[in-house]
Amino acid sequence: LITVWGGPEARPSQTHAYGMLQAQPFVELILRWTHQVAQLDVAAHTDALTGAPNRKAFLDRLAVASVPGALLYCDLDAFKPVNDAFGHAAGDAVLCQVVDRLRGAVRAEDLVARIGGDEFVVLCPGATEDDAIGLAGRIQRAFSAPFHLGLRMASVGISIGIGLAPQRLTIDT
Repeated sequence: LITVWGGPEARPSQTHAYGMLQAQPFVELILRWTHQVAQLDVAAHTDALTGAPNRKAFLDRLAVASVPGALLYCDLDAFKPVNDAFGHAAGDAVLCQVVDRLRGAVRAEDLVARIGGDEFVVLCPGATEDDAIGLAGRIQRAFSAPFHLGLRMASVGISIGIGLAPQRLTIDT
C-alpha cells in the first residue's frame, strides 16, 4: 500500500504524481515476482497430477515433526494392468481417486503424500500403534470398491507398511 498525502487541499502535488508514476512499474514487478514465487513454491511441493503433497513436501513436514507418531507406506497392487488395459489416462484417473480415498480414510491431521509413481505415504503425527492399525484397516476398506473409469471399472489393491516412532518421527534420506 502506497499512500500519498496531498496537503491541506487534499490533492497530491505534481511531484508526488511523478513519483507514483516512477514507482508503479517497480511495484507491479514486485507483485508479479511475489506471485511467481508463490506459484513455484506450490509446484515444488505438490504432485502435479493428483494435487497431493509430493516427496519434498512430505520430507519437509517430517523434518519439523516434533511428536511421536506413525508412518504408513502405501504401494498400489495391480496398478500396472490398469495402465496396460485402459491406457495411461485411466491410470492417472485412478491415481487421483487413490488420493481422494486415502484422504477420506485418514484423520484430518494426517498428511497424504504421493512419493512415487504408485507409492504414497501417510504421515500420522501423534498416532499410536492401535491408531495406525485402525487407519490401515480403513484404507484397506476404502480400496475394496472398484475404481470408476467412465463406463469401465478397475480393481486396484493396496499394500500398507506401518512404521512407528515412539519418540519423534524422523527418517534417513
